[in-house]
Amino acid sequence: HREFLNEDSAEAASALAVLDVGGDASNLLLAEKNYAWFRSIVHGTQRWDVAISRELNVTREQAEKVRCNPHRARWMHQLDDVLCAEFQQLHGEISRTLEAYPRREDAETKLLLGVGGGFHQFGLLRYLNHGAVPSNAV
Repeated sequence: HREFLNEDSAEAASALAVLDVGGDASNLLLAEKNYAWFRSIVHGTQRWDVAISRELNVTREQAEKVRCNPHRARWMHQLDDVLCAEFQQLHGEISRTLEAYPRREDAETKLLLGVGGGFHQFGLLRYLNHGAVPSNAV
């Protein structure tokens, strides 16, 4: 992010957050000028597969297939309910991490970059941006 790196910019006093959603865990990196902080969060795509497997009574392999191709889910609303509960827990961990971040300056986190294969999960970005969106919302 060019403005973040430019010392003369008004954005120079802001912190940058990078969320890497992986298979085993998610990693959150928070950085500001001359300072970086890192935390691992135990939420990843494998955890989502376990939750789907448990709630929909399918194998983990079937759960992964339905998570990767949600349009093939037999009962999309059930899959959405499971994933929303998992996304809510991830969102809570991200919020707690941002609150616990020991800021070195009077910096505010203004930008969150999402990276990693798990960030492609259908509904994750929507949930992190807006929270739970009712299924009948347009």
